[in-house]
Amino acid sequence: MRLLIMGPPGSGKGTQAAIRAQHRVAIDEMNAKRTVNGRTLWSIRQPWQGRFKKLSEDPAFQQIQIRYVRDLLARMTLEEKLAQLVGYWVDQRPVVAGDDDAGNVAPMQAEMLAGDVAPLQGEMAATLSTSFEEASRPGIGHLTRVYGTRPVDPIERAEWLWQQQRRLRSQTRLGIPALVHEECLTGLAAWQAATFPTPLAWGASFDPDLVHEMGAVIGSSMRALGIHQGLAPVSDGIRDPPWGRVDEGIAEPP
Repeated sequence: MRLLIMGPPGSGKGTQAAIRAQHRVAIDEMNAKRTVNGRTLWSIRQPWQGRFKKLSEDPAFQQIQIRYVRDLLARMTLEEKLAQLVGYWVDQRPVVAGDDDAGNVAPMQAEMLAGDVAPLQGEMAATLSTSFEEASRPGIGHLTRVYGTRPVDPIERAEWLWQQQRRLRSQTRLGIPALVHEECLTGLAAWQAATFPTPLAWGASFDPDLVHEMGAVIGSSMRALGIHQGLAPVSDGIRDPPWGRVDEGIAEPP
């Protein structure tokens, strides 16, 4: 079961107030409190109101989740199940109004469309030519690099993302919102986001508490923008210095 929980995007003065009311209304529409036989099992809180209750620790809620997932799977068509495995790269084409320069963002994208240079090229080219609305008609599993593919205003993009999540909930048959993922190895890889040291520096610091604090800051900034998953850290042990992704590892021991 996925719950779409978003806080106010950004960290500048006035940013939270700009769309806090919009988020509060949307969260209220999602029924902030759930009760069974008069017992409140859980509630959705905005991040600025404090910590979330750990839903997974409530046995009654676990049973509700199990029944919900089983019922959902029984109702899903094969097309809808496959759609939940798909990640759509938003800025591969101008899907947001006014984003006319969003179309050419992938490495060798033009070559892939023009000739036979990559494995599964036909499938990739088909995806590049499919609009987001069409691709998400049966639902969609992931939205890829909503903020990080190219420089975008974080507040404007967060508003667009919120609208699309509500559209997925209201205009697809099953109403499942998408997971949103971003790169965040040295901080959220997006315009105006804070940048932190590379993982090699984490290992060199020998300070797990400091690294944990850094991760919490990165996570909170992503959560405020409606991002659910960060593609980091990398736990590969570094055994071969010429390996091309040494800078993504922390140390020799895993």
